[in-house]
Amino acid sequence: MNFLCVSSQFSNQRGAHSKPCPTKRQGRHQTAAVVEEWRKGSVGAYNWGFVSGKSQTIYPWDSWDKAYTGPPPIWFHDIFHADGTPYNPEETDLIKRLTQGEN
Repeated sequence: MNFLCVSSQFSNQRGAHSKPCPTKRQGRHQTAAVVEEWRKGSVGAYNWGFVSGKSQTIYPWDSWDKAYTGPPPIWFHDIFHADGTPYNPEETDLIKRLTQGEN
């Protein structure tokens, strides 16, 4: 069974339960503060999208109805450009810090 939690409110409510809730960070509207909160609560998380390219997950949901002629000002998912450079170096630093057990 797979669970998807997309809000920090759910993370707070799971306190009475002993099972962790795998969480998908979906879009950059979920800020670093939310990701850090998940870490403190031992909530596992993954990011949808990794390298900008074929899947086009830099575009938000409205791209189904709205034509984009270039990258959006704020990428929706991916973390890296096709050449391997970070979309946002501060974000990749946070991911490194949180995944290496540093608080």
